[in-house]
Amino acid sequence: GKGINGTQHKADGTPTIEATFPDTAKMVSDIHALGLAAGWYLNGCKCGERTEHLINYEGDIRSLREFNFDGVKIDGCGRQRNQTLYAQLMQQSDKNFTIENCHWGRCTDADDSSCPTQDWCPFNWYRTSGDINASPFSWLNNLQSTIKFQ
Repeated sequence: GKGINGTQHKADGTPTIEATFPDTAKMVSDIHALGLAAGWYLNGCKCGERTEHLINYEGDIRSLREFNFDGVKIDGCGRQRNQTLYAQLMQQSDKNFTIENCHWGRCTDADDSSCPTQDWCPFNWYRTSGDINASPFSWLNNLQSTIKFQ
């Protein structure tokens, strides 16, 4: 990554953005002008963070707000996986964001779980499985991962 130590964040926690997106705020504005919502992708796999840092959570939410995104997909590749913290920082930003938890169906007792409980669900939707692949039964295995939530 183009961030500090090859990560996807600058030293102040701001996410790095590839040069192919020279004006992210304008891109989001153009999407809104079409009557569409715009979402961003955080904690991605290309150059996932190896260490969790509060400043990166804060920089992610600051940038979501600054660029006027409507929602976010939070992947599970980097170390910023605390869904409760992300949701709290979003609430503090005074803007509502939709949140997709994309942690591949990992059910744990921690704040990086993909699985909501009766008392905990700081996201709007979530993945119950990993990515689909070229295996003949990948789609079926992913579909079967939803059974425990029915």
